[in-house]
Amino acid sequence: KAKDYVDATEDTIENIRVFKQTHDKKDSAFGEQELATQPLLETLAPNAPEALARSFGETHMLGLYISDNHRDMFLILKPTFYENAFASMLDWEKNMQEDLSPLFDVAGDNTNTGTTSTSTPFSRNLFEDKVIKNKDTRILKNKNGETILLYSFVDRNTLIITSSKASFLEIFKRISVKRISR
Repeated sequence: KAKDYVDATEDTIENIRVFKQTHDKKDSAFGEQELATQPLLETLAPNAPEALARSFGETHMLGLYISDNHRDMFLILKPTFYENAFASMLDWEKNMQEDLSPLFDVAGDNTNTGTTSTSTPFSRNLFEDKVIKNKDTRILKNKNGETILLYSFVDRNTLIITSSKASFLEIFKRISVKRISR
């Protein structure tokens, strides 16, 4: 889990850059290249709709929010086609917990009392609508009622995915302050 390997002070946001190894056959040189949004999503979310990765621009931020009692991963994406991104996120909800579990540490049961598959430890999750800081948010809770995943299009150009309300509020606050100060 990436969040266990980052050493930072409290109330910090750390940017986590993901690279792939490259090889130039011409001069036998090895190197690294940072993953753009589409290959990052294809790696992190193998069960996401194909249209999802194509709905975002090249800039993204994968990060970790560290507070006094939280170490929460988050992903900020920049939609280039909001309507596709929104529809694809709703479609991805049924697999989002399973896809993001290795990185976001969101394994476990949810509030869905329907039947579950015996081939996977992830039941098909039911996200709920909730308004946080006047923003429509989709939230997934575990069987104890604790938030394990949430996402929100805080505007038509910014999507935040994270695993706690506390991290969402801090990220949203920092994004809002940055916009106001420009």
